[in-house]
Amino acid sequence: LKEVRKAKEELQNSRNLKQLEPITHSDNQKRKSEKSQRLKDQTSSSSTNNSFFEKKAAAIRESLKTNEERIAEAVLANLEGKLQNVDDLLETLQEEEWADEEDDENNQLSLDCDEGKGVGEEMGEAEMTLLDQILAMILV
Repeated sequence: LKEVRKAKEELQNSRNLKQLEPITHSDNQKRKSEKSQRLKDQTSSSSTNNSFFEKKAAAIRESLKTNEERIAEAVLANLEGKLQNVDDLLETLQEEEWADEEDDENNQLSLDCDEGKGVGEEMGEAEMTLLDQILAMILV
């Protein structure tokens, strides 16, 4: 009796397999794209939830700040702004110094050519720029 039932089940399974239509490559690609789209939708909804919680956490942190912390942050922002201004000024000064040095070198070369001096002569202590003197101190 068990063997008959087993044979009937196998017969039914084989009929079901024959009734299934074959899957083509395009069907498989379509199924994969639909699956990836569902995954993207799930991750985008979870990232929206994450940004919501991040905003809530930031609001809670802000509400728990003390006045001293707020003052310290304001002072820090002010000092960082001043530091940026000083950096910009130093950079401008350095660029101007380099431009002056190039002009001086061009003028010196033209004078040397006029006087018949060689270009390879060493500069004296008075002719060295401030930057050259600092570099000399560092290298010595």
